Amino acid sequence: MNPLNDGLAAAATRRSVSRKRLSFMARFGASGAMLLLHSEAALASPYADLVWDYSQGTATTSNGSTFSDPAKALGAPDTNASLTAPSTEVYQLGQRGFITLGFSQPIANKAAGQIVGNPAGVDFVVFGNAFEQVFVGSGSYFREPGFVEVAQKNPDGSPGTFYFLVPDILPSALVGGTTANQNGDTGPGATLPAGYADVHPVDGAGNHLIAPDQAGSAGGDGFFLEKAILQSAPGVPLLDGLGQYQYVTLDHVDFVRITDALPSDGSTALGGYTTDVDAVVALPVPEPALAGWLAAAMLLLRGRKGRCPC
Repeated sequence: MNPLNDGLAAAATRRSVSRKRLSFMARFGASGAMLLLHSEAALASPYADLVWDYSQGTATTSNGSTFSDPAKALGAPDTNASLTAPSTEVYQLGQRGFITLGFSQPIANKAAGQIVGNPAGVDFVVFGNAFEQVFVGSGSYFREPGFVEVAQKNPDGSPGTFYFLVPDILPSALVGGTTANQNGDTGPGATLPAGYADVHPVDGAGNHLIAPDQAGSAGGDGFFLEKAILQSAPGVPLLDGLGQYQYVTLDHVDFVRITDALPSDGSTALGGYTTDVDAVVALPVPEPALAGWLAAAMLLLRGRKGRCPC
């Protein structure tokens, strides 16, 4: 390997790409520029790439120091995780701890029925280290739920208002479990509370860019921006005068905050049940949209050719 040659080759590649971009934009004009921006955005990293802030709570496991690096929540999920042997490359929130992750490429709100591999329109997936307990019996899982909030960024790049992605069961109604009591919503048990992180097992060998409910996926917990509501405090809905949730419409978000859902559940021997985060992944935007932009650009080009006097 020759670093100088590698650097020259990389520079030549960048120059070649730049010439192609300029040629494409000159040929297609403003529509070409817009198409190029959308095409390049579609290829941007889908992973969280910024830890904005975090606070590790109490009652971490005995090897909590191993799970205290928030940077472990960045990038792609661990491909070595399996349904019965979860990832250890995670950040452990601790009880009532949290982490706020940012995305250079915003998470887009996706409509159902428009995306191959994501028919329900899941917007992003959180990968934790929940797993199947084969030693207990079929249908038993180990779950450490965390509730999820989202925000768009302010002009200065900081998070704006956080909205609560309301789950099927509110955090205040979750029942903590123990190794002795497997009828709760956390720790060992048979239920999978919908709308929480670190509940569904992860298969690192699967495809993490398709929805968790699809064959061949990497699992994890999927989230929808349509679930965003106003909150009076993190994880506490702000109800209207009729006692109803107040939903908000978000076309995209730039930040995801995950908070351990229960403050005092778990086994003393294990140090408490707390949410773990391996990765947060924005699922791809619809391919038909890209095809539509290309078709529009081609029509514009044909129109220009028809008017050309040469």
